[in-house]
Amino acid sequence: MTVNTATGESNKPASKETVLKISAGGQPLGPAQKQFNQLLAKIEAGKAALVELRRLLSTHVPERARRLQPLILQANQLREQMVIWLDQRLTDSKGLSKKLQDDVTTILLLLAEISLKDEPVNPAIAEIHARRVPETSNAPDEEQAIAELKGALADAFGLDFEESDPTESVEDWLEVELAQARARQEAVERARAARQAKRQKNPTKNKEVQEALDADKALREIYRKLASVLHPDREPDADERARKSALMVQVNIANDRRDLLALLQLQLQIEQLNLQDVASMADEKLRRFNRVLKEQDQSLRQEHEQLAMQIRDGLDLPWNSSVTERSIEAALRAQIQQLQSYIAMMQHDLVSIRQDAALKRWVRQQINLM
Repeated sequence: MTVNTATGESNKPASKETVLKISAGGQPLGPAQKQFNQLLAKIEAGKAALVELRRLLSTHVPERARRLQPLILQANQLREQMVIWLDQRLTDSKGLSKKLQDDVTTILLLLAEISLKDEPVNPAIAEIHARRVPETSNAPDEEQAIAELKGALADAFGLDFEESDPTESVEDWLEVELAQARARQEAVERARAARQAKRQKNPTKNKEVQEALDADKALREIYRKLASVLHPDREPDADERARKSALMVQVNIANDRRDLLALLQLQLQIEQLNLQDVASMADEKLRRFNRVLKEQDQSLRQEHEQLAMQIRDGLDLPWNSSVTERSIEAALRAQIQQLQSYIAMMQHDLVSIRQDAALKRWVRQQINLM
């Protein structure tokens, strides 16, 4: 059996990565060898997909800001103009019923609260909002405080509380509930300890632990071999020391990431690893490598999904959409159209509602949309 590079070129590429692949030389590949090849292909594809996502992120986030920011600024200014005009109309409320005034105030506060999320905050909008917000009621009683605290704790920790005596104080209720929570936690810890003790007696679990240790050992061995050859402090020649320093940086990064493929490629690059040796590697050693490669493949998948989620959040893509050039551009076009429609609507409304009849119709429409 032989090992070929993905390009079929020299085994010592100067700038291209050497892609390992065990190929048959007239004999069928064994299960471990097939899995080794499959995992290498998945990892190479995963790395390429990550590179593409990073390119999309670095390209389209600033492009989105460049194209949307002027429209966002115009929309925010029109919203603030609406808040100011509604405040002025409420100040001179002649011809407005009490019900209409209340509805106008509700709309004004909603628009002001949206504007107050912008940076920097417009002091005029902040003043209007503070002045128009209705006075708060008295502080909640003990029973209300307990109910609110229950809700907060339930949301934060997923706790389910029983009905409490309404005559309890917040402090008394909390002390009782915390004691019960501690008891529940202690029970959970005891159950966990029991499961761990059971797993320690499980031969399958012990085998998995040993395989993980063997995989770590395989990584350490490769790292030590590379470090022994590439450590720059042992190189008297300045040019060679600089070359080894650069390679050693790559070795350390690959080791920190548990990137077995990169470490093997570095071994090939410096001719520390013979290609024929990879093809004839014992199944036991290949299985160790495969375990590390499985972990690396899973890690790449997770990193890919996290980065894709970051891009969806940053570019306002649907949570389940694919992250591609086409989907990003389509989402941006839709966002631009929405902003343009909003701007046109606000410009029209700011003119039309100056007539009381139109104002009343507009207020009814807005209240119905809430």
